Amino acid sequence: MMGAVRTGTAPAQHFFRMDNSARGRVLSTRRTAPDEIRARRTAPGADFCNRPPSHTEVQHVPNRNRSLPQGRAAARRGARPADGAAFAAPSAEAASSGASCAKSVARSLSACVSTVNNSTRSCFLTTGAACAANNQKIQLALERLANRVLSNCPDAATLTAAGYAPLVTKQTLIDRLQAACTGEATTLAARTFGGPEGFVLGRATQTQRACLEKAHNEATLLITQALAVETPCARAPLTGGVCDVADAKGQVAIKEVNSATNIAKKCADLEDQIGTDIEAYVARTTGQVHCLVANAHGSTGALEEACGPRTEVTIPARSKKKRITLEQETGARCGNGSRYAFWIRLAPEGQPVDRIVIHLQGGGICTDEASCAAAIANTPNAFEARSDRFKKKGVLSNDPAQNPFANWTKVFLPNCGQDAFTGGGATNELGGLTVQRFGARNLRAALDRVRDVVWGELDATSAAGYRPDHVQVVFGGSGSGGYGVAFNLHYLLDELRWTKTTAVVDSSLAPDNGGSDGIATTFPPLLLSTTDQGAWAARAMAPPYALADSLVTGPELFAAHAERLDLAAGQRLLNVSNQVDDAQVSFGKFVGQPPFVNAVRSTYCTARNTDGLRFFLPANLASSSAFLNTGALTSASSGGVTLANWLAGAVTAPGAVQDQVEEGALGAQLGVPLIACLP
Repeated sequence: MMGAVRTGTAPAQHFFRMDNSARGRVLSTRRTAPDEIRARRTAPGADFCNRPPSHTEVQHVPNRNRSLPQGRAAARRGARPADGAAFAAPSAEAASSGASCAKSVARSLSACVSTVNNSTRSCFLTTGAACAANNQKIQLALERLANRVLSNCPDAATLTAAGYAPLVTKQTLIDRLQAACTGEATTLAARTFGGPEGFVLGRATQTQRACLEKAHNEATLLITQALAVETPCARAPLTGGVCDVADAKGQVAIKEVNSATNIAKKCADLEDQIGTDIEAYVARTTGQVHCLVANAHGSTGALEEACGPRTEVTIPARSKKKRITLEQETGARCGNGSRYAFWIRLAPEGQPVDRIVIHLQGGGICTDEASCAAAIANTPNAFEARSDRFKKKGVLSNDPAQNPFANWTKVFLPNCGQDAFTGGGATNELGGLTVQRFGARNLRAALDRVRDVVWGELDATSAAGYRPDHVQVVFGGSGSGGYGVAFNLHYLLDELRWTKTTAVVDSSLAPDNGGSDGIATTFPPLLLSTTDQGAWAARAMAPPYALADSLVTGPELFAAHAERLDLAAGQRLLNVSNQVDDAQVSFGKFVGQPPFVNAVRSTYCTARNTDGLRFFLPANLASSSAFLNTGALTSASSGGVTLANWLAGAVTAPGAVQDQVEEGALGAQLGVPLIACLP
């Protein structure tokens, strides 16, 4: 039954011990046949969308209204009804109009997404690029969406009866829906065609182009079909109905299988092209449906969609740091199989909660039994996250005198897989050790949760609500965490659609040493292989536009990202590093400081004046590393400019930021050539 609405009343394994069946297995890289997907998704008792209630350190309070921050009524936060409406329960007439409003919004958003997806696919296939901003079909779709909302949601009382937060107005709802319509279409195109520039499509053969076209077309149909099932469930309470969640999820599962089957008929090598196999591609499309349902409704009700505010997503108090431990159903776990945890501190009252500074912890990588055993000996909790603390230093400091981002929302992601935040879900058997590589999955699950927390807070405290295109982000990491920034930047830009992102790679230039043990030689088997037993299943996590040429060194990733950065949106990739750094010498397996310094200087001269890339490279003879999470944020300087001031300027005036690169006395002290490209 369409919509699945009926009337009526409504333990982790330790990494020293693993099952022999998992030995040498790379968990996320094998291809899955459509019939296996069908069996997995439709098995009795299967629950592939709904998650169990959270068991995080953040207190869970059941049956909380999704539009209100935990423990605080909207009225206490200064919330007021839209357009003068009262908080009283709606009348029967208003309830009826509210149901009509919600129905119209959902149908209009679905129609808009379908039109924009089809238009976007046509533009890429005919021109090799995204549609122009004034594309007539897209503009008409957005106008129709707005007109239908205005017609069916005429006043504040109707919006309230439809379940939207008290501060929502007709215009803010329209703005949000239009942004969701175009944004989700942009996400699907980037995932399918290889980033916003369509890099993969541009290099595809005729057969490969047919595969990409088929995948995108099937994903478009799946979004429409899944919305037709799930949106009636979400609004069922408005009409006195009850959503049969199991039936709805079962219907969507069948549609997913059909979509995967149809894609497989045309695609023999989708994973080879974009890094994502058919099953994962379809699952990510369904993930977009979850976000669209959350955008279209004031509450997703019993569906508990895995996107947006919901019961399991509690909102911490402002200015109070909170550790959130993720359920393993989110796809997150540490190297020893334990649950992944991260820290968040929402911006203080009166400050925008959607300005977010993120820091990825360093700590190196390990690739074999000896290096992983050494990591444990050096840091006993190297493979778990719940012992890591939120240290109020550098970009995580709350002192405005020490940190230009002191009043931003702060997020700290521990590194517990020794994989530089690249792992896509592999289990490596390393002699006597078993290590699980989930670094990129941990990052994605954590940032998805950050999105949902910020979403809930904004819905309760602002008329505009959550708008990913309004979120401003400083995405930084130190050491191996810096490499994680370069590896995962596309996820923030394309999947989360945090388009106002400044990436800061700290002490992780990752140049190649030119030898057989260098990054250019050793990283491709680890990150991009789907057959190597020691691989980290990272291919599915990598930027799709970096796959064809096996781009894994820092300079290669920087250049690949630079081609797609939207300078008008303020996107920049900033590299921060002392030119003398023992940690980076070890990471890149250089034989000493002079060859590393030469590689740093060569990296800079090659990338100098590249749009979107900027460098802060002091030339201190004493080795130093990791600036972002230490007092060096304010004490370090290059060219007479402190790092704190340089970063602040790069965020507030990205078009004006200039390189700060020192020659210093390294030529005389280390016997290295002068920086050839400096005037």
